[in-house]
Amino acid sequence: MRGPARQVKVEFLKRWARGLQIYRNRKKNMSLIETKNAIKLSADVAMASTKLHTSQWSRALISSASSSNDTNNTVVHHILGTDKADHVKHYSENLKKSSSRICTVNSKNMVRSKKVLRKSCALVRARKAGVPHRVLAATIARRIVKRTQVLKSLVPGGKSMDDVSILKEALDYILSLQVQVNIMRRVVEMSELA
Repeated sequence: MRGPARQVKVEFLKRWARGLQIYRNRKKNMSLIETKNAIKLSADVAMASTKLHTSQWSRALISSASSSNDTNNTVVHHILGTDKADHVKHYSENLKKSSSRICTVNSKNMVRSKKVLRKSCALVRARKAGVPHRVLAATIARRIVKRTQVLKSLVPGGKSMDDVSILKEALDYILSLQVQVNIMRRVVEMSELA
């Protein structure tokens, strides 16, 4: 682990620990659900704060976290510091303006993996049966639009992004989540050894 990747991991750990400490100081006896939410929020804000100036998803995630309640807002401000928190507040205002024009995706439209497999097999059978290319192209185009809408609903702030930037942001978000999971797994492994 060298260079920028190590630096991101170290920065993530520092900020995550800071967020957890704030929760611990504010409320001594948390329930299991409150503890889970504190860990998740602190980890999300910590990871997003390491990517704050390079991605839209990070600003959207921090914006939604800081606007949910006073405790979360305090955690976000302590993790980010005051300068970055002001930057996020400005972004939050712009996000609300742009997202009011965007339609939302219903959770029923989320594509399941079995459905994807079944539909792709149906396309292969349709090609073999001699269905015109125009019909197949229209079917594929509809599916791409639906999948893009689902992707926009999964990435923080995705609803206000165009189709090209959502792919870039989704890849960056997935890589960040992977780093976050790896670090959290290591922390659990280390705590089991102690």
